[in-house]
Amino acid sequence: GGATSTSYTSTTSTTSSTVRTCEGYVAPVDGVTEIPADTYPCECDEPDRSVSSSTYTCNAEGTGYNDCSCGCGTEVGRWITTYHREGRWVHDISPMLSYLEQGGTQTFRFNSSQTYTTSIDFRLSNKGKQAAPQELVPLFNGGGFDEFYNDKYEPLEIDIPSDVTRVDLVAVISGHGYGQDVANCAEFCNHTHHFFVNGTEFIKDHPWADVDDGCVQQVAEGTVPNQFGTWFYGRGGWCPGYEVKPFVVDVTDTLTPGSTATITYEGKLGGEPYVPEPANNGGFGANIKMNSYLAFTRE
Repeated sequence: GGATSTSYTSTTSTTSSTVRTCEGYVAPVDGVTEIPADTYPCECDEPDRSVSSSTYTCNAEGTGYNDCSCGCGTEVGRWITTYHREGRWVHDISPMLSYLEQGGTQTFRFNSSQTYTTSIDFRLSNKGKQAAPQELVPLFNGGGFDEFYNDKYEPLEIDIPSDVTRVDLVAVISGHGYGQDVANCAEFCNHTHHFFVNGTEFIKDHPWADVDDGCVQQVAEGTVPNQFGTWFYGRGGWCPGYEVKPFVVDVTDTLTPGSTATITYEGKLGGEPYVPEPANNGGFGANIKMNSYLAFTRE
């Protein structure tokens, strides 16, 4: 099986100082019909500077409204838990600095299905860096990895600001699922991810995925050693006790600032769209967990 993936997320939101009277939720009991709590619209300011719609909901006492119900679903880092060992991750998430560009109060959440005592530090440094990205434009996300995986991806037309000096393609990709197909995807198969920027191809592959001691061979890069269970097997984009490193490639030369770029994407196995051959050896279905972006830097 796969280790539990974890994420660290950020968002800011608008909140309410209203003193409107409202009706709180009333539960159904004998002779009383259920009454939903009053709501009214609000907006959430997301870290990527977009605005999403949500609602205020009357509190249980009916004395006013709770804060705007804004989520916290923007991933800035992904780590994989160990098999019964302590873990330590030092993870370069420089492309995500753009989410902090607007300043102000930021809210972060560590999300895991496991119970841990967790300590997290942010280390801000410009050592070896000319400039930090100021803007991220979302591209493609993952999903169930099968013969229909690529059907949902249409070419994207992205406006490239005239003042950018560097553009990076950024993708965070990990494959999960095993046992239900002959190829043992997507945890133990070399799924490849093909991004095209104005026709130029950039490929993220996972050659460790079918190497028996693939995660052992990545100990020097940061994988926690001497774990229990099957930690040593190579995997598609991750190891237990290791961060999922962002795939970052400079694509500046493939586009022109002040113009529109065409971005396309496909996920494959063995150079072809993946068509699972059922095996039914337990486990769970193949899934690609992916977030991808264009990162704009202005020096």
